[in-house]
Amino acid sequence: MQVYFIGGEGGNTCQYTCDLLEEDPCNSEMDGNSLCSYDYENRAKYVADEPILNTTAHHFKFNDPLGIISMARHDVWIDTSSGGVVRYVADFHPFGKEVATITSDYTGFSTDTPPEEYFTVQNVKYCQPGDDDQCENTVRMMAGHKMMARAALKAQVKR
Repeated sequence: MQVYFIGGEGGNTCQYTCDLLEEDPCNSEMDGNSLCSYDYENRAKYVADEPILNTTAHHFKFNDPLGIISMARHDVWIDTSSGGVVRYVADFHPFGKEVATITSDYTGFSTDTPPEEYFTVQNVKYCQPGDDDQCENTVRMMAGHKMMARAALKAQVKR
């Protein structure tokens, strides 16, 4: 599968392409498969309804342990009205060493099918493959978007 990175005038001109070797976010390396993991499926806990980003959201949390040692903590906020993801935070701390905290805020999350013209890419026949630096995180970027949709659907069921 090819991923087209677009930009330029009108925002839909092909800049470069990358191969997407992994289409299933549950088999990707994004965030250690956290939103497809046993811990998310079986141990995510409802924290509270909280005000966040001008709305109220259900807050869920879960850990990714290695035995009894916490390696990461994940927090997901799901809008109480729309059911869409509002915020996702991943705090990575393997063996107690703080490595990174990644926060993703979503101001317009929708599961509706986007208009077909959003997928019209100009100059495809002139589009060149991206280099290693450009394509290094393609799987992670794509997986992250798919996993947020999955999180929104599952959180509605868990509540």
